[in-house]
Amino acid sequence: MTELTTQLDVDGLLAAAEARLANSATSTKLPVVLPMVNNAIANRKETKAQELEVRQVESAAKSVSEPYSNEILVPNTNIVAVTKTEKKDTAGSGWFDLPKTNLTPELKRDLQLLRLRNALNPKVHYKKQSWRSQVPRYSHVGEVIAGPTDFFSSRITKKERRNTFAQEVLAVEKSTGKFKAKYGEIQKVKTSGRKAFAKARRNALKSK
Repeated sequence: MTELTTQLDVDGLLAAAEARLANSATSTKLPVVLPMVNNAIANRKETKAQELEVRQVESAAKSVSEPYSNEILVPNTNIVAVTKTEKKDTAGSGWFDLPKTNLTPELKRDLQLLRLRNALNPKVHYKKQSWRSQVPRYSHVGEVIAGPTDFFSSRITKKERRNTFAQEVLAVEKSTGKFKAKYGEIQKVKTSGRKAFAKARRNALKSK
């Protein structure tokens, strides 16, 4: 009897479980709430569009600041060479950057007179110069200003001042006539013993 009761209880439990399963299968399905996938995708698209705009602005700024970044620029060697020669075309800082000599006809005559200064004033001893360096490579023409300690007799007056050294020598010759007399003496010695000298001598005797 006990065995029959236990089997009946088991069968009842199984039947109750099957009924529960059937009720759960036939029950209404509840709506499933999915996450907000569409909103996340839209936000991602917006962030990508903003990143593209930022990149476009950065590239435009680079193109404005570096307009020739893609071009190969070759320096002009002629301009560089000219600037180098212009910088080096002085005597240097040790000589106060004397410029290159601009040989004008006036300066050429002055240099010739300076080389012949022994003949201009034979009483003064000057240092001999070689004829190789006729024109200095670097030079500058200036004006000698008398100092306050110089005596008045050693100064050049305003009437004696000229623009060039050659003009000063000619002015002195005009006032003294020294070179003209010297030239006459030299010509007299050279023409002595010749026909011209004898003719001049005869004319001088006839006049007496």
